[in-house]
Amino acid sequence: MTTPTKVVLYGELTTFSIGGTAVGQVISIDGIGASKAKVSTTVLGDTVKQNRLSSLTDVKDVKLTVLYSPTAHGTALRGWLETADPASPSTVAIAVFAAGGTTASETYSNTGAYPTDWSLSNVKEDGNIELEVTIASNAKWTV
Repeated sequence: MTTPTKVVLYGELTTFSIGGTAVGQVISIDGIGASKAKVSTTVLGDTVKQNRLSSLTDVKDVKLTVLYSPTAHGTALRGWLETADPASPSTVAIAVFAAGGTTASETYSNTGAYPTDWSLSNVKEDGNIELEVTIASNAKWTV
């Protein structure tokens, strides 16, 4: 049996992009994933419950916290937050770097993303402004 390799994330390089434009340094990511419902297929005469997975995938909402700079990222990010529409979603990506890496070790992409909730926090003198955004999706996340 092999021991899994532990990957230490190098957060300072992990970025969030909208349409190929980096708009923030990621502080935390929560919820990238999907699920499928279990559907019963048990019929009369079966001695054990039978199931299958639904053909529909339920994509989970993703919660991101990024460092927000109104001057560096403001226009692209603010525009996305203010004009988002599930009928015309955006392509977003989260590039995750391993310790000491110069290229992303994994990039999570989604072509059907739109924000459903966002808020600024830590807005104070000499503080790093943080933007918390919840991203819903009409498509699966890919790696």
